[in-house]
Amino acid sequence: MAWSFFPVHRNGSGIFRRMGGKVSAMCFLVLCSVALQAQPQTRQQVRQYGQAVRLYDSAKLCAIPLYTEKIIRRDRVPVEAVIRLRVRKVPDDWTAYLSQFPNLQELHLSHLRLQAVPDVVFQLPLLSVLDLSNNRIRYMPPELGNLVLLRELHLNRNPLAYLPQSISQLESLEILDAWSTNIAELPAEIRNLRGTLKTVNLLAITLSDAQKEAMQQLLPQTEFLFSASCGCGR
Repeated sequence: MAWSFFPVHRNGSGIFRRMGGKVSAMCFLVLCSVALQAQPQTRQQVRQYGQAVRLYDSAKLCAIPLYTEKIIRRDRVPVEAVIRLRVRKVPDDWTAYLSQFPNLQELHLSHLRLQAVPDVVFQLPLLSVLDLSNNRIRYMPPELGNLVLLRELHLNRNPLAYLPQSISQLESLEILDAWSTNIAELPAEIRNLRGTLKTVNLLAITLSDAQKEAMQQLLPQTEFLFSASCGCGR
């Protein structure tokens, strides 16, 4: 059987654009699963096959409901069924609250005015998506490196100036979203993520050309999103 698949691009698949972006995650999941049944033959097909696998994994996760505490109570959702969770209100005990969800893979803690990341977050071994955006976090602890399955890390709109060296342990990380932070440099150890880290978003941060170049030298295969240069540092 000849292998064929709809065009896959860095920012999504051709099928989404071709159908006006109205394809649901479940529909896309079916399309991907059908495409993955055939065997790629050419080098281009092998590359597209790898992209299709990653899109398939993302679609599987997106097809799962994103729960809030209100929905969990209202629908009496078993805690074992909660894969994706958005926390709307800071609990009295973070450890007790998050530990009750043993299968958690996606966690959204945005807009909670957090000044520090709860320690229990770094004890969630299955976590693949972590959203800490729009808080007051100034420091990321080295325990970040415990989240070895993490694929997306969203830190935007925090007064964060540095990333820990342990970010190099996140060997599955594909997206680092840190726009509108105070990050002006990346730890040298992040070069260990060459080939896996696909996008680093540092928009809305004033950086010199020299700072941008230093980051790109660490991760030459990564797509960086920068704001216009301040014209300094040369």
